[in-house]
Amino acid sequence: MRPKVSILIIARNEEHNIPKLFKSLKRLRYPRDSYEIVLIDDKSTDNTGKVAKSFGARVVRNENWAGRGRARNIALKNAKYDHVAWIDADCEIVNENWLNDMIPYLKGKVVGVAGTHVFPSHGNSVQKAIWFLPGMHMETDKPKEFSRAPTTSSLFLKKPLIDVGMFNEKLVTGEDLEICMRLRKNGYKFMLIPSAKIIIGYRKTAFRYMEQQIEYGSEGAKILAKYHGRGKILLSIPVLILLFAAAYLFPLLIPVYLASLFLLHFTLLGPEIAVRTWIRSLKAGGANVCLANFCLTFLRNISIICGFLRGILRT
Repeated sequence: MRPKVSILIIARNEEHNIPKLFKSLKRLRYPRDSYEIVLIDDKSTDNTGKVAKSFGARVVRNENWAGRGRARNIALKNAKYDHVAWIDADCEIVNENWLNDMIPYLKGKVVGVAGTHVFPSHGNSVQKAIWFLPGMHMETDKPKEFSRAPTTSSLFLKKPLIDVGMFNEKLVTGEDLEICMRLRKNGYKFMLIPSAKIIIGYRKTAFRYMEQQIEYGSEGAKILAKYHGRGKILLSIPVLILLFAAAYLFPLLIPVYLASLFLLHFTLLGPEIAVRTWIRSLKAGGANVCLANFCLTFLRNISIICGFLRGILRT
């Protein structure tokens, strides 16, 4: 007997994205009476809630916007069933067995299962380039244990999420990473499987992507401060200030500064993987996508550092 599942969606001003998501959910090979779709309308100012209702979703309006951590807790409290599937509002399910393929792995200590992300072949050059950046997509050719199960697309058992205290409502983003860290500390595990495929609606412009990465850096600093101590995190402030001061006061050093960011990226990622990434982006999207990927490497590093510094100062 298949377990009943609550499919949970967090949406804020997503009226133009959710029709594609709901149309893809209609293709699911799963008994319609065995799952519900709950959308948390996170104080949208557009017609997100109205559009979701037109597709048959149960809509819960959150009038007190405080970030995705709070919204996910509202979703958990409104979920009827013990299995909860997360999917972002700007995503599209590719595999009609999305739920069927994840369910068998929820056993023993495994409490979360994540799927993979398909190359956005219909996206623009920026979206295609983002897909190739480290950490921006997940792929594997066989099921394997993984460090987390991002709420972009995943299936969880609800009880362990509640048992560890639910999502951190102080986090605007990064709440899924943080709760997975707590779950791992309690002995739970996660799986990544190749067949539960989705397409992510990446940011369409470099500016929007930089905004997102600044937010990631800021919230990442809060998470690091919580688990590694604020004192250790504060030690990085003088280094960051010196880097920015040098680039500002001595414009001739800007190329050196950018080169150091690139070298850091190249070193952390590894030469072989970095080169392979550029070759893959060139083959998949041509010179425009490869060049966009190269430029976004710099922009991403700068954005994350700026966000990280902001997050440190706010902790």
